[in-house]
Amino acid sequence: MIRLGLIGAGPWGRKVIATLRRLEPEGMTLVRVASGNPETSREVGPACEVVTDWRRIVDASDLDGVIITTPPALHAEMAWAAVAAGKAVFVEKPLTQDAGEARALLDFATQRQGYVLVDHIHLFSAAYRELKRRVAAEGPIRSIRSLGANKGPFRKDASPLWDYGPHDLSMCLDLLGEMPETVAAESIDRRDTPAGPGETFAIRLGFPSGVKAEIKLSNIMSSKRRSFAVTAEHAILVYDDVAPEKLKLDRPHDEPRAACDITGHFRLDPTPPLDVALKEFATGIAGGTNSLDSLRLGVRVVEVLARCEAALGEGLGR
Repeated sequence: MIRLGLIGAGPWGRKVIATLRRLEPEGMTLVRVASGNPETSREVGPACEVVTDWRRIVDASDLDGVIITTPPALHAEMAWAAVAAGKAVFVEKPLTQDAGEARALLDFATQRQGYVLVDHIHLFSAAYRELKRRVAAEGPIRSIRSLGANKGPFRKDASPLWDYGPHDLSMCLDLLGEMPETVAAESIDRRDTPAGPGETFAIRLGFPSGVKAEIKLSNIMSSKRRSFAVTAEHAILVYDDVAPEKLKLDRPHDEPRAACDITGHFRLDPTPPLDVALKEFATGIAGGTNSLDSLRLGVRVVEVLARCEAALGEGLGR
């Protein structure tokens, strides 16, 4: 049984609590939670201890891993302390909001031979994983268009760039396996809402392979949107997380019909991505892994977001 501690019981932390409760028969259990919310005790049940000091989680000798779902500004300090204590770490995106801080954490985890998994949740989606598998057979990737948007949330600690951006960028960087040569970003819409200020960002990335990526991020859309479209030489694959059919394959108009079917439909594993992520984290702990591949990707995502922020600070539309 893999014994886990959780730091933070906000909206995503509560999803982690519910997920681990379902996954307990599969060999993982939530032993301790750090939370200042008095309702947390009712959510975790009597077998799980609730504490207010997060250091009691990272210093506990009876835990195999620590899950961090606090605001991003706290991630680096908490992850560093957990790695120092010899714990495996599962940390919510973004890894941090500072590129230097992210690189320092990677250096420290490398020195300590730690295991850190960053929860870029769409990378654990069956639809995204099938897209990645299929696109490899459809010829070189030509372009990517991605949209992450909703009506809200309006966070004081993170703009839509840092709230939605890690999702789109993690898929781009994971799929292409390279960092962008050029980064352009602009704010194309800003407005005040009753819930707080909202903004829409447009990001354009140019990669060494020649691939161009266009990403739109917003918390002032009328409804939730999450799509990731990849145009390759022989196919267009679209991952749409809010559609009933989460992955579709279409052929470009100039593609000969004799070459393949016009449209592809997929039977996908219905396991929720958070279930997959937590299972893989527990499997890594059980196997004694010290893989930092996920952490390296998390650092690259933060680095690109920092470049986007720098472009915005230079006055490109802001």
